[in-house]
Amino acid sequence: MPVDFDNLSRLAERCTLLDQLSSMSSAYTGYLVGGAVRDALLGRPLVDLDFAFAGDPTPLARDFARKINGHWFWLDSARRQSRVVAGKSAPALVCDFAPLRAADIDGDLKARDFTVNAMALKLSDLASANLLDPTDGLSDLNHGCLRMTSEDALRDDPLRILKGVRHAAEMDFAIVPSTLNAMRRQAPGLNRVALERVRQEVSRILSAEHVVFGLEQLSGSGAGTVLFGQGFSTNFTAVSAVVTVCRQAWSALIATDSRVEKWRDEELEQGLTAATLMSFVFMLRAIHPDLPEEIASRWPLSRRSRSNMLGLNALELSDVSELKALPATSRAFALWSQRKGVEPKLLLPALYKLAGSTGAASYLHPWVELVEPLEQAPPKDLVDGCWLREVLSLEDGPEMGRALEILRNAEISGAVANVAQAHDFLVRQYQNKD
Repeated sequence: MPVDFDNLSRLAERCTLLDQLSSMSSAYTGYLVGGAVRDALLGRPLVDLDFAFAGDPTPLARDFARKINGHWFWLDSARRQSRVVAGKSAPALVCDFAPLRAADIDGDLKARDFTVNAMALKLSDLASANLLDPTDGLSDLNHGCLRMTSEDALRDDPLRILKGVRHAAEMDFAIVPSTLNAMRRQAPGLNRVALERVRQEVSRILSAEHVVFGLEQLSGSGAGTVLFGQGFSTNFTAVSAVVTVCRQAWSALIATDSRVEKWRDEELEQGLTAATLMSFVFMLRAIHPDLPEEIASRWPLSRRSRSNMLGLNALELSDVSELKALPATSRAFALWSQRKGVEPKLLLPALYKLAGSTGAASYLHPWVELVEPLEQAPPKDLVDGCWLREVLSLEDGPEMGRALEILRNAEISGAVANVAQAHDFLVRQYQNKD
């Protein structure tokens, strides 16, 4: 990816919020630091802006939030670190404010993680594009290299190992041997990192453009073994292959119907898309069949993500054949999906992945039209509790639950298609029991 130094002098033009902050901060000595400078040089979109100031920048951050109609909140009040999220009237940006980590900007930059993230621009002098680069990050950026500023950076925060792997996967950067060796030495420290932070980085690695390269770095750094066991490396060929196949399944379905792209990118929880969760589950299965359930029970996940994860892990190729017996209706698929424990718009791509090159995959194409209207909520039953109590004299609780399950199975099999048929079916069922 080519570096364009002229991008720095045009930063204020590209980002009007940056220009506004610069005009407000004359009483402060502040710098744009880290990833935003790197991304500007590479011509990548600016999404997150990090600012470092000599002294406490909190008053400025609050004033800035008011001026742009944004939302201000603390990240770490003890360290005087806060965040401003731009309001609806401004471009979507996240701006982080923090004091310098050292006595001056050079010391601050040298304390950061990787050299390509250790560059800065002074806010009061953006137009001159005078790059502050004490660790020679620009050279590494030009050569597509990821190099730590020091091993202390990884020792102090082992999550930086995963951040490095993520940078490699997102930007196709080679991790230099000395840094990869240091990652291996410090990888055991990942066991003391909060799993929420680990999950976020793993999710971003799995969603990165160069995901297989990222997985290779995850293996080479030792982080994959620490997080997922020795099987991550010993079964690496299968691990990387299954993630590739998952992506191909989504792409194949999108090629038949562009609406599937929306399914792929839907977030099940913050930072975790449907496509990423699917890749994650099948990757874990390739390591060890019990691993998805273990990770689901141990890692911090929303109830929705955990439920889908367990359902995906239970799927087999035989489920593709089972789908063929379903009535070709949205409702039948929704009920069947509920039984499988996987949301409809995630279940269909997962079945496509399982079908692979068997020839059954093409059978799944027409189902996109039927699955598209389905929302997350399961369909309502054709009969309600009042009817079951009044007509069949069933009591609330397990007995009524069994009746509803019998009815759902009848719908899935095609024996029942509407309310009238549901009434007739259940009456016959319970008459026969007598």
